[in-house]
Amino acid sequence: MIRYCGIMGWGGAMAEKRLFEELPEQAVPERERGAPRLQEARRDQLELRAVDLDGLVAADDPVRSVWAFVETLELSALYAAIEAREGEPGRAPTCR
Repeated sequence: MIRYCGIMGWGGAMAEKRLFEELPEQAVPERERGAPRLQEARRDQLELRAVDLDGLVAADDPVRSVWAFVETLELSALYAAIEAREGEPGRAPTCR
């Protein structure tokens, strides 16, 4: 027969409390805390506005040809070098 000695086994939670009642109380050492991380206002920021990049470029601007060409490039070798992956910790690099 296998006995289970978890929190609810052999007498429940009350038995767990009695098991350690003879031990002396231990003080938890205080550790020094670092300065809080804050995001401060950037007073030298000129303007914050919501715009889309496509709206900043005229429909007949030659840069659209470059943009279309770059979108056709095979970039899998560059993407393979990125260590931040979906489902894993880490910040995504700035791209696109």
